[in-house]
Amino acid sequence: MSAAFNSELAVIGSCMTDPKAYWAIADVLTADDFADGRLHKIFQKIVERAPLGSAIDAVTLADEFPGLADFILTDCLQEGWRAGNVRGYAERVVSNAMTRRIRMAGQQIARLEGDDVLGQAQRILAACAPNVSSGVKHIKHFVKASSEDLMRKYSDDGTLTGLPSGIPELDEMTCGWQPTDLIILAARPSVGKTALALLFTMAAAQGKKNNNVLIFSLEMSGKQLADRALSNAGRLDGTRLRNPKTMEEEDWPRLTNAFAIVGELPIYICDEAGLTIDAICARARQQHAQTPLSMIVLDYLTLIKMPKANTMAEAVQIVSGALKKLAKELRIPVFVLSQLNRDGEGQRPGMKNLRDSGAIEQDADVIMFLHRPNQQMRSFLELILEKQRNGPTGDIALEADMAHMTFRVATHIPEGVTSHARTSFADAAWDDLEEGR
Repeated sequence: MSAAFNSELAVIGSCMTDPKAYWAIADVLTADDFADGRLHKIFQKIVERAPLGSAIDAVTLADEFPGLADFILTDCLQEGWRAGNVRGYAERVVSNAMTRRIRMAGQQIARLEGDDVLGQAQRILAACAPNVSSGVKHIKHFVKASSEDLMRKYSDDGTLTGLPSGIPELDEMTCGWQPTDLIILAARPSVGKTALALLFTMAAAQGKKNNNVLIFSLEMSGKQLADRALSNAGRLDGTRLRNPKTMEEEDWPRLTNAFAIVGELPIYICDEAGLTIDAICARARQQHAQTPLSMIVLDYLTLIKMPKANTMAEAVQIVSGALKKLAKELRIPVFVLSQLNRDGEGQRPGMKNLRDSGAIEQDADVIMFLHRPNQQMRSFLELILEKQRNGPTGDIALEADMAHMTFRVATHIPEGVTSHARTSFADAAWDDLEEGR
C-alpha cells in the first residue's frame, strides 16, 4: 500500500476508534481530499453523523455500507493507528490532495483558450487550495496584532497612519489612506476626478520611500497620465505641454525638473482597455510580487469588462467584492473612481447617485464625491466625504487649478456659491464633524 493510501486509512481508523479525533481534523479535511473512493464515502458518512452525535464506530459504519463491511472491519482497523496523531495524518491527506489538484490543473491550463487565459488559469489554481481552513482565532491573536500596529504607528514620524493624500485637511479626517480599505471617488464627467486621483497618487508615491503605486487607467493612455503628472510636478500649463511651441523660456527648466521628478516616482501604469476584474486582480498580484505595492488606483469602475450576471447591479457586486478582497489580501488601499448617474444632476450628490450603488455602498470603506456646486465657477469644487467606516465625515472646499493639475483647500466660499464645505483650517472646527453620517 502507498504512503498516501495509508494516511487516508489512518484518518478513518482514528475517527472510528476515538470520536474526538474527528473534531481535531474537521477544520482541515473534507471528503473530497480522499483519493480512494471507498474512504471518500466512509468519511462523508462520518462528516454527516458526527455533528449529530451519532455513532461513527466501525460496526455502525459497516452496517451503513454492507458492501464495504470487510474493508471497514479489517483494513480500516489495522493496528498502529494512533488517534492522537490524527491531525498529522489529515495534513498529509490534504497535502496529497493538493498535489493531485495541481497536476490536474496543469492539464486544464494547457487546454485553455480565449481572451482571458490568465484569469481562467488563476481561478483553476485557486481551486487547488485546501477546501477548508480555520478562520477561528482567539481574541489574543488580534490583540497582539493591534498592539504591534499601534506601536508601529506611534513610532512613525508625523501624525499620519496611512498614505498621504496631498490635501492636509483630508488627511486630518482620514489619517491617510488606510491598508485594506476600498475607497471610492465619484463624480460626473469632466469635474476632475482623474486629476484629483493623480494628486493622491503622486502624494502617496512621494510620501515615503518605496511607496509603490499601481494605476489601472482604463480610459486615458499612460502618456496622458504622464503629461498630467509632469504638469503637476513642474507647475506647467498643460496646454503648453500639448503644444510646446507656445512654451515660455522659463518653462523649459521647470520641464527638465519635472522629467527628473516624475521619472523617479515609483508609479506603475497599466493602460490596457477592457480588462476583466480577474485580469486586473491577476496583474495586481503579479506586480505586488515583483515590487510590493502600497496603493492601487483604478480609473474607472464602469470601464471594467463586467462579468456575466443577471443584472448590471449583480455584475458590479462581483467587481466591488473582488476589489475589496484584493485590498484585504494585499493589505493596501484600493482607490476606485466611479461615475455618477444623471439623477439629480447639478444637485449635491449622494449614495443614490452611484451607478448600481448597492454593492459599492456595502463594500466601500470610504466614499467621496467631487462636486461643482456652481457650473459658472468651474474652479470651485466640494470634496464630500460621505462615508468613512472608521472616522468622521464632512465636506472640504477646493480650488482646482486644472491647467497645472493641482488642487488646494479654498480659503473662502466665492460669492454666488451656496456651500457648507469647510475651507482652510483657520475657519474649520474639526471637532464637531459628524461620525458615520
